[in-house]
Amino acid sequence: MNPAVDGANMIAATESLTGLLSLAIATGLFYGRFSEPKSYLIDEDSPLCRLQDEDLKNADVELYVTLRGFDDVFSNYLQQRAADTFNEILFRRKFVTVYR
Repeated sequence: MNPAVDGANMIAATESLTGLLSLAIATGLFYGRFSEPKSYLIDEDSPLCRLQDEDLKNADVELYVTLRGFDDVFSNYLQQRAADTFNEILFRRKFVTVYR
């Protein structure tokens, strides 16, 4: 069974698109609500611990960060890489909780 006229085709296509977009938005909201990001502190054992801001600037430091996760639905590993130069790094900052 399929629509016979162009108007019915447009309605069916719009309904399909609305359903897919609603599912995508709901998935993103649930992920954002239940995921718990972790961060690592630079402690006294880290080679970066003894460096001051000016030392990092003079050395033209660039940090590379790799995040890796596992997607249970598709049974697949996900990976994201990012690089930040000295001018993009915010010092003496912490992440805040967006929601309770």
